[in-house]
Formats: sequence, structure tokens, C-alpha cells
Amino acid sequence: MLFQIQQVPASGLYWLNDVLQNFYQKLIADEEFDDCFDAEFQPVLDASAKTTELFQGVFNQYAALAPALKSEFNNLYTNHTNLTDCFDDVGLDVFVHSNDISDIWTACKTLGGYLYTTTMGLVCFTCEDVANTSMDTHFKEFRAINGNVCCFCGLEDYMAERTISSEFENEDEKQWRASYDHYLAKKHYPFLSVDFENLIPCCDTCNSKAKGEIDLLKREGNRYLTFHPFNGSATASLNIDYTPDNTFDDKWRISIAPGDINLSDKMSNWDHTFQVTSRASKRLNDHFETSYLTDLLTERPDIDSVKRVLRTAAARAKGEMKNNRESYFKALCFDELLNQPNDVLESLRFAANQQHEGRSLD
Repeated sequence: MLFQIQQVPASGLYWLNDVLQNFYQKLIADEEFDDCFDAEFQPVLDASAKTTELFQGVFNQYAALAPALKSEFNNLYTNHTNLTDCFDDVGLDVFVHSNDISDIWTACKTLGGYLYTTTMGLVCFTCEDVANTSMDTHFKEFRAINGNVCCFCGLEDYMAERTISSEFENEDEKQWRASYDHYLAKKHYPFLSVDFENLIPCCDTCNSKAKGEIDLLKREGNRYLTFHPFNGSATASLNIDYTPDNTFDDKWRISIAPGDINLSDKMSNWDHTFQVTSRASKRLNDHFETSYLTDLLTERPDIDSVKRVLRTAAARAKGEMKNNRESYFKALCFDELLNQPNDVLESLRFAANQQHEGRSLD
């Protein structure tokens, strides 16, 4: 995580996760199907046949398991709903289902996906006697607290509204609403599909192109440390180096700043997942001098004025990091330039004025 973020205060929107966890807990306690839901949720089941069908599918799969496989499923559920300590300790295992319970695992994924894509936005759910159930309202409140820039990369704005749909929906069930990322992918952690401790807005690149369905905690049998999206204050930090006379390679090079071993491991996992350093490096090398610096340094009469404007720009960028994309990286660049010799700054000042004169002649 590049920025620490805060959770939106609890609202009725979080109710669906309470319903889901209550269902699993009563399922494991061998309750009857009708007893796995509080009375307040019954109108949703009555109004949404598909929601009922998918809950029933998980229930039937569980009822058919042998005692030993029920025990495996119960342990898996307990493990996956108590993962917070695993973010900070690779010695704690994250369980993976065996082939023997693959059918109920598939049913759980289908249920979790449908609850997120469809049930959460159905009229029969949002009209319940609970306050503030709108995903769009929650998204607006999240931005009011945390800013407009993706907390994972700092390079792009959060995704706005888009069509959220699943293969099971009718045409009138498709929804246009704010989009969230499952921090722990619902493919691997379906019990967390509608848990707002696991749902975070992000940019399209981080969500779809970079992270996708990567498991942040376990890959190819290896455990990884990862940032918790809401708990703790640790975030990633980066260094940047500028090599002005680099003819063949990129001038700007971003690297992860040194930290203690746990923080370094978290930063490496974060960068591997969201590819921030490579994305930011490309953006800076493609655009920084030609776009960001030209207007800033144009018509600066001397080196002192260049340094003043760089200091001002760095301070402003640091204050705008959560609301203006790329500001985090601009601040790094401006600070790095302030450490450069005067002759480097003079060459940048000269190039900016030349470019400005070229534009004027056009």
C-alpha cells in the first residue's frame, strides 16, 4: 500500500457480510436450512430465488460431506475468516482446500460472487430497514475520507461506476455501481466476498491488469507477508535516482526504500502484485521532463529561482498525494532534483526554455 487508508464507518451495507458469516456458523453447527438466517433476511430470500438457490446449494453440499470432510471445511472456514495475523507472520499457515471438498468450495465461490455482484444491489436487499445501504454512497464516503487517488499505486484515480454482473443474473439484475477490489481475491477467499474489511476501491490498472486474481498471502505453496489495508500504519516507501547523462537507459529509476525485513518483504510483495515501480518509472521517463518540468522551469531567470520553484512544487505535491494522481512521484522527483548539481539544473532550465520557445514559434 502506498497510502494508509481508513475504513468507512459501519452502515447497513455491511449487513450482508453478517448474514453470510451467520449462515456459515449455523451451517457448521448443523442447524436446519431455515434456521441459518435471521428473520430480517427472509424477505431477501423470498424476493430473490437465485440467492436462495445458491445458499441452498452450499447447504446441500455440506450436508452430504462425511464427518472428516466437514471437519476440513470447518477448519478452512475458521482459518480464512481469521487471517489478520497471517499478514504479519509467514509462520502462520493459510489453508487450501483439498480436492475432496472441491464441490462445496466451488459452491461457496459461486455464492460469494453472486452476493457481491447481485444480491448486494437488489431492491429487496437495499429496501430492508437498514441505513445507508448504497454502494455508491459508501464509495463517496470512502473518497471523502481517503482522497481520490488509488491507495495501491498513487498513479491513477479510483475506478468510477461500472457494470457489475455475474453469469447467473437476469438482464434486469445487472447493476451500474461503484466498483471495488477484493484485496484477498474472492477466488481464493470466498468467505470474504462481501466483507468490507476486504473490499477496497482501487484503479482499473491495479485491479484488473496488475493484481487480477493473485493471492497476496500464498502462491505456489509459499507464504507471503502483505500490508493490511486498514490496520496498522506501515506503508511502502520508495527511493528515486536521477542520472541526467544516461544515454542508453532510463534517467529516472525508482526502487523500494530499505526497511526492516518484514516491511521489506511486504513492499516486495506489494510491488510484485501491483507493479508500481515499473509503472511509475515508465511514466516518469516518458513524461516528466517534457510535461512536468517544462512549464515549471520556463522563464526562470537563474538557478536560485529554479530551486525555489522546485521546493514549492515538492511541498505542494506532498500535500496533494491523495487527491492528485502522480503527486507522490512528482514530489520524489522534485526533491531528487534539488540534490542535483547546479549544472544539471541549468541544463534542465535551458531545455525547458528552448522547448517553450519552440512552442511559441509553432
